[in-house]
Amino acid sequence: MHNEHVTRFLSLYFHFSRFAVHLGIPNYEASSGFVSRFFSQHNAKLFIASGDADECPDVESIIQPWWDEVLRLALLQYRPQDIFNCDEMSFFYQMMPWRTYAFRREKVQGIKPSKKRVTLMLTANMDGTEKLPCVIIRTAKQLMCLRQYNMEISEMPCWYYHNDKAWMTAKIL
Repeated sequence: MHNEHVTRFLSLYFHFSRFAVHLGIPNYEASSGFVSRFFSQHNAKLFIASGDADECPDVESIIQPWWDEVLRLALLQYRPQDIFNCDEMSFFYQMMPWRTYAFRREKVQGIKPSKKRVTLMLTANMDGTEKLPCVIIRTAKQLMCLRQYNMEISEMPCWYYHNDKAWMTAKIL
């Protein structure tokens, strides 16, 4: 645990003991189970804080002026059907779930996660009247599944690319 979180936990632990003294319960020691139950009853969880929030600038104060002064003025020069947005996503099709249900005495073994992926990119304009074909990126140069349909990659209703890691690259864009 991070030092600040340990301090908060110990502070609660100490405050529960002091509260018990005020209630007239001498020699009371709050157990760690009591503190854990207190957290769960009040829907509080211990999160792992990542990053240094103190060193990060306030994002809203940076983005809002840019949004108002630059982006909004730039978008006003175009019609909604001429403004496009694309989103890239990766689908790890052999990835097993991270969590599973098991009985208490049952042994559960972890497995190494598979990194096999398909990367997709979807593109449409702002008013939704034009959608570009889906971009699919895989590692295979030829798709075996197309053989049973006597199809070539160029006949697919999408744009297909391949590279060693199935990543979006500048060459594809």
